[in-house]
Amino acid sequence: MKKIAMARTWDGSYPRSVTIFATGFLTYLALIVAIGAQTLFLLRQIVRRDRVWTVLTVCFVADVALLVLGAGGVGVVAERWPWLVPALTVAGVVYLLAFAVGALRSAWRGDRTL
Repeated sequence: MKKIAMARTWDGSYPRSVTIFATGFLTYLALIVAIGAQTLFLLRQIVRRDRVWTVLTVCFVADVALLVLGAGGVGVVAERWPWLVPALTVAGVVYLLAFAVGALRSAWRGDRTL
């Protein structure tokens, strides 16, 4: 069996495009495999048999749109407006904290919903 060697640059490292692809692919895999709020929501809807195809379609379209936006231009926007990265980070932290507070309140009251 012939072994296929990956083309390397003159200094022995892999080309930048391979590194970028591998990083993107592994990140995408981590996002899909990880069980998060969206996955739990989908599972709940499936178990309840409540608008399953509508929810699946909306989640699929949203995932594809966000992946395309992420792959197609967020890096360019971040390079053009460097202040935007910390601003979005703070916005993400605020959102996650609000989500956590809501989940804690729900758990404290004994609600059975996510």
